[in-house]
Amino acid sequence: MAIALLVVFSATVMYSARNSAKTIANDNPYCIQIATTSTAYREISSSVDLAGFRMKGNGPLNHAVLVVDDMGGQELYHWSYKSNFFEEGAYGNPPIFCNPRENFLDSLGEIEYKDESRVSFSYAGYKFKIPKEYSPTFNIPSFAGIQMLILSAAAPRFEPVLEPDFRKVPTVGLDVGFGYSPLIQSWRLRADKDHQVEGQALQNGLIVEKVRGKSDSTTVQYYVEEKDGSTQTLIRCFDSMGYQCTHMFFDGEFSYYFHHMPSDLSNWKDMHERAKTVFRSFIKEKKA
Repeated sequence: MAIALLVVFSATVMYSARNSAKTIANDNPYCIQIATTSTAYREISSSVDLAGFRMKGNGPLNHAVLVVDDMGGQELYHWSYKSNFFEEGAYGNPPIFCNPRENFLDSLGEIEYKDESRVSFSYAGYKFKIPKEYSPTFNIPSFAGIQMLILSAAAPRFEPVLEPDFRKVPTVGLDVGFGYSPLIQSWRLRADKDHQVEGQALQNGLIVEKVRGKSDSTTVQYYVEEKDGSTQTLIRCFDSMGYQCTHMFFDGEFSYYFHHMPSDLSNWKDMHERAKTVFRSFIKEKKA
């Protein structure tokens, strides 16, 4: 009896999802994606992916997401097991891994060329095609108020790292935020009851300050201050060559966050250019 009920439930959900998607899409191109990990989706490969709890979300990711191309824009919907249809909206501005097309459900199973060496998706108004070695992941929900894309890459060259060992320094990762990250400004230490700024100098085009905290820990911070007082580049290091530095900068469109060793400080401008070049090479289209 239990097995029979499960079969009926799975078939009912699949039938409802198909009808709901087709009704909402009408004659517009559409597609459906389901969660695979806690940070990524995949396009469904057959209607069976709509059966039962196969559409269930994973962690912060939605249950199945329906993407509809309408008048040049995209409308997102999420599957509701309570309502048994796709409801308007999707949590966390999810990345789009499926490819909207006419008669999507009826065309499943047709041979379609896919570049298996790269990951293709849309996110935060951009279309990307990234080599799989960079293992792109996402901060969902947004971090510090902005959407972020995280690449498995290591400074100073930002080449891909296939199997990062997070016990070693510097920590692997190039985090890219869409817009200005307020952390660049708020993480800059200033003289107050908890911090004492012991000196200021200029080094390699960076303002350098040694800051001592309550616990006698010493941080050396390097930054670039704009005429309006805003901070566009911030690097924080412990006062020891054995520890990694935290590096953030804004290029006018994206914020970058990564780690490197103090020995790389003199090449900070080169690291900026390399990070921008690597990341921007993955952008295939920016939506208007």
